[in-house]
Amino acid sequence: MRNLNFVMACFLTFITYVGIFMRIPIIPLYAKSIGASTMEVGLIAFSFMIIASSLAIPLGSLSDNLGRRRLISIGVILTAAASFLLPLTNTPLQIMIIYGLAGLGASSFAPAMASFVGDITSMQRMGRSYGWYTASMQLGMASGPSIGGFIAGYAGYKAVFLFSGLIALLGLIVVTRLPKLSVQSSVYNLHQISRGILELSKNSKIIAAWLATFFVAFAFGVFQPFFPLYAKDIGITEFFIGIIFGVNAVFSAFGRIPAGYLSDKIGRRYPFILAGMIIFAFCISIIGLLETIYPILVTVGIAGLAMGVTTMAVTTSLAVTAEKENRGIALGGFSTSLYGGFALSGIIGGKIISSYGFTTGFATAGIVCGVGAVIFYIIRYLT
Repeated sequence: MRNLNFVMACFLTFITYVGIFMRIPIIPLYAKSIGASTMEVGLIAFSFMIIASSLAIPLGSLSDNLGRRRLISIGVILTAAASFLLPLTNTPLQIMIIYGLAGLGASSFAPAMASFVGDITSMQRMGRSYGWYTASMQLGMASGPSIGGFIAGYAGYKAVFLFSGLIALLGLIVVTRLPKLSVQSSVYNLHQISRGILELSKNSKIIAAWLATFFVAFAFGVFQPFFPLYAKDIGITEFFIGIIFGVNAVFSAFGRIPAGYLSDKIGRRYPFILAGMIIFAFCISIIGLLETIYPILVTVGIAGLAMGVTTMAVTTSLAVTAEKENRGIALGGFSTSLYGGFALSGIIGGKIISSYGFTTGFATAGIVCGVGAVIFYIIRYLT
């Protein structure tokens, strides 16, 4: 039965992230089509990121108290609602508000779902479980934009939002099949939640894992939106840009699974985090020096593998380190760090690239991640 619950969790994660990420490349285009400025498009994306980041810890802690399935259900419902409401918007402000609602859905779903995986997994199998779980998440993130672009090309922007909502509703059916796990309380206990957050904030292992997530997300958040612009500048076609991102996604997704099994066998997660951060930092820092397709493919593939291994090891270490009653807070912190890194990288990376060029922008992102690896090492091993 546990295996079936785990399979359902991975399937639910996959389709939920397909639905969420279907909208991501379409939202800016839709906003532009109704008159949004470039600044307003940026604020729309920021509204999702900042809400998903700021509320992940409190909503993760809420799942510790009220139960994972309730928060997963709320997340899926809010995701569907946002998708169905987006076609009704007529102004950039309306899109911003609805996309903020989508951020609330993501911050409700992600920590509760990740914690659910930890709750149904034995300590000896955490690495492999989070390898498969994060691979499902990555595949959903990678597949969503392609599916969204295909639908938009044939049926228009609003059809993408409707399909996204329908996929979320399919997820809601899966949620009803998940077991109700025991919880600490059936009410929101603010004192207990505050105590849990304070307790974890004193744990150097937790803080180190959160910081590792932030620095990797920051570097990737510079690469993801600005690499297509760089690629166009050096003469790479849209087709090969898609291939490059596909290679990155495949290596990121499938590298997590064997790394998860290996981390279980070794019984340690932190060497995977440190090695992954260093390799990822190096790959991102040299992207702006490469000008032909094959070196770029190799570098981006290695970067995807390193990022995937790091993400697997971080989520596993958080689930193992935190007690079950605080696991939602720990994995909520992962989401906060992830979306916080993405939010800041777009602003800071864009400013650096616009002022000094792509080579400097990517190098800076890699250096920041490398500094993060040093900070991670100091906190994890020397404190």
